[in-house]
Amino acid sequence: VTSFSEKCYVVTPNMISFTGLVFAVIAAKCIVSDNIIRHRVAALFFQVRTWCDALDGIVARARMGLVKHASLRSTSGYVIDGLADALGFTAFLVGCLYYFRRWPPNESQYRVLYPKEHLEKNEGYTTENGNQTNWTGRRLFFVVFCFGIQIALSAFFWDRYIHTYSELLESPQPTVGKA
Repeated sequence: VTSFSEKCYVVTPNMISFTGLVFAVIAAKCIVSDNIIRHRVAALFFQVRTWCDALDGIVARARMGLVKHASLRSTSGYVIDGLADALGFTAFLVGCLYYFRRWPPNESQYRVLYPKEHLEKNEGYTTENGNQTNWTGRRLFFVVFCFGIQIALSAFFWDRYIHTYSELLESPQPTVGKA
């Protein structure tokens, strides 16, 4: 719509991928803070990273003259985009892990999820900010790691879906002869 790929020809899709990576690292740095405003800024920066991730593919396809939404698996940009995405998500997840290790979730914040007897036992340890918690470092790592695996699987299957979609629906179909 904006003809970005034609107006800003000096900006390559790989530059956009790298910019998205930078925004992800800044978001990871902001998420570590205990300030709610910085958390919101982190969410905004991570959304800009997501926008950059979509834009790099759009620009790459426009520069190649493609109008269909196909995965460009045979290009070096595909590898660079995947690497930038993986590094960006990893940085953000490490930032989240670091934040949760410093300020683990307090079970009293999730009263709806736990029976009253569980909360009354008060089992766990007290963190540096005074919260009582059962979140150990190992448990936090496991939860963040599982979330990372979920993101990786989602990305893999999204790419596979787009590739299959373009092969199935955007390739020429043979015409059926009349009887």
